[in-house]
Amino acid sequence: MECPYCHQEMRKGSFSDRGGRVRWMGEYNRETYNCEIVDLQEYGFLSTKPAEAHYCPGCRIVIVPVPAFEHPLEKLDRKWNEVTSRFAEKRKELEQEQEERAREKRREKRRKKDPWEID
Repeated sequence: MECPYCHQEMRKGSFSDRGGRVRWMGEYNRETYNCEIVDLQEYGFLSTKPAEAHYCPGCRIVIVPVPAFEHPLEKLDRKWNEVTSRFAEKRKELEQEQEERAREKRREKRRKKDPWEID
């Protein structure tokens, strides 16, 4: 079948509802024992967002756009990386502050020292 929008060949498949998510599943490949899977709705931990779909009663065709969303584990990984990078930045700032305090202490010690005193 040809896509009505971009006129490329469309792949044959079916809809599936597994694990509380609506998915499009391509035809089963007997050689690889696998099939292509495209999630059509975002899955949340407490709820799922409904999949958007457009139905034409004249053609009796349903068109479902595939949304761009992150998998929950990808989102968790991204947030973890953000938090760890913030901690690394904060650690660097604290180390610089400690280094500056140590330098200031050494300067202060030198200022208080008698210039004629030998170490």
